[in-house]
Amino acid sequence: MTLRRLGLAVPLAVLVAVLAHVVGFGAEHAPGAAHAAGLLTTLGVALGLAALVTLFAAALRADRRDGASPQQDRWLPLFLALGGAVAYGAIELAEGHTPLGGGAGALVSLVPAAALVSGLARLASRMLRLSGMALAALVPASSRRLPRFAPASARRPAPAGTTHGPGAHFGRAPPTLA
Repeated sequence: MTLRRLGLAVPLAVLVAVLAHVVGFGAEHAPGAAHAAGLLTTLGVALGLAALVTLFAAALRADRRDGASPQQDRWLPLFLALGGAVAYGAIELAEGHTPLGGGAGALVSLVPAAALVSGLARLASRMLRLSGMALAALVPASSRRLPRFAPASARRPAPAGTTHGPGAHFGRAPPTLA
């Protein structure tokens, strides 16, 4: 899994953990106890940003279809289940319980929750990619390019004698004022 895909998989793994927590405990208590509002708000923002990144990445690269290969898609539920188990343990720690000690029902529900989230993520990704390509079709290809910015360390210094500022020399003396 690449770093780019990892950034999109982490919110999905947390969503798997939240779904497993809801299945395991129902309405008994919110995931994260006192931190539930922050957890769910952060999760919603991260999923929204992931959707925007997918949409605009497809719009900026409309000429290439670079979706996940079937081999990568095959392993996504497993990665989400493992990431969901880690996130579930973190949620239980935030509640003051032992990690992964919240009951067998919640742990067993990680696998179906990961399969469900994986299927929904594929569907949403496909729809956002198609929407991004449709958005790109409205804009001419020449205006879809992002400007390239060079870091300050990569810029070449100005040639000698052409710098602007105090003591700048341009090859001739300034005109006399008479």
